[in-house]
Amino acid sequence: MAGTNNTVVLRPGALGDAVVTLPVLESLRGAEPAARVLAVGSPAFRLAAECGQADEWAAFDDARLLGLFAEQGACELVADAELCIVYGRGDPLLRANLERSGVARVVAWPAQPAGGRHVVDHLLGAVEEAGWRAGTRVPRLVAQATWLEAATAWLAARGVRAEFAVVHPGSGGRAKRWAAEGFARVASRLPEPVVWVLGPAEAEDRALRTLGERVGVVADGLPLAALAGLLASCRVYVGNDSGVSHLAAAVGAPTVAVFGPTDPAVWAPRGERVVVVGGPERGGLDAVAAEEVLAAVGRARALSPSP
Repeated sequence: MAGTNNTVVLRPGALGDAVVTLPVLESLRGAEPAARVLAVGSPAFRLAAECGQADEWAAFDDARLLGLFAEQGACELVADAELCIVYGRGDPLLRANLERSGVARVVAWPAQPAGGRHVVDHLLGAVEEAGWRAGTRVPRLVAQATWLEAATAWLAARGVRAEFAVVHPGSGGRAKRWAAEGFARVASRLPEPVVWVLGPAEAEDRALRTLGERVGVVADGLPLAALAGLLASCRVYVGNDSGVSHLAAAVGAPTVAVFGPTDPAVWAPRGERVVVVGGPERGGLDAVAAEEVLAAVGRARALSPSP
């Protein structure tokens, strides 16, 4: 692999962190079409690679990357790269090891936005710092046939027909979760069968699972590609400020995202079919009513994707 990756992006974080970084990958690909791009971080970057936004994906715990985090270390996987964008706190050891590996230029960029700037625009600042323009400011993933096939097989095994809705009542941060009963009320009033998605953070929540079983079919432990296919196929998606909501928007699902303490101006999913409800300036999660979310569902359904 030495010398084959001209551009490297190191992006710590979970699903949502990777999805909001997709415009960075797409912009780098557009700026240097012949360059090979290595994306290091969440498995969501594997989806990006399948869509052609990167040539290779690696997790931070990949054994090939150990040299980046060792004293006086080096890493053959990034050897002789022309550019490496590192999101985080600017670890001097990591920078030194990247340079020791032969990386010509390291751009260290804070992972967290400031001043009310949307996170996507903030992350693209690193691309601009490297001397290129942002090619897009909207995360996008084109659902691959294998994703859709995996989703179709999962649905068929549970007797769910083609038209269905997805509700995801969880989030990595509990403070960002609207009341599960609110999601259940919304789910019970949707015309389609409901797939109630539980992520790793909610997998052991028995009460949340029981509630989901009352209103639909529970999906947990889905491989990420199957989840992406499920979201790309659904008639509407409803969720919190979460990585799954960002993924839903990226694959083009009509998306309703319920916000509480976090600022939608900074953290809302971007997409042509996204409607946001709530936020700190609107009273937080306690002020969100099921009727408001259902109205947002109607607005999201009416939004058409670009041809």
